[in-house]
Amino acid sequence: MRHPWLVVVTVVASLAAWMDFGSLQAYQHADSLLPVLVSIQRWTPFFWGQDRFGMLVPLLAMPLRDPIANLLTQGWMMMSAALLAPFVVARFITGRTDEWIAIGAATNL
Repeated sequence: MRHPWLVVVTVVASLAAWMDFGSLQAYQHADSLLPVLVSIQRWTPFFWGQDRFGMLVPLLAMPLRDPIANLLTQGWMMMSAALLAPFVVARFITGRTDEWIAIGAATNL
């Protein structure tokens, strides 16, 4: 395979979009909506009044002012990062061999 990262990123982005538009949004609550408010109303580097939860994803989603679009974008970013992490760790551990694709996929399964 010539560009395995391109395939992995495409599959992960598609899977994250499928999950984002699925029933996952039915489980939103007040605490999970705070990053959307941080992004839309007033961005701060940390959760309001706290110093342990960074607000990088709300900063990246800040150009989207519609609350629903912002929520979906932030969810997609977080799911993409979570699904890509096993591939990155497997690639780091195995080196230049091609086993990292199978290891990352098995970890996500």
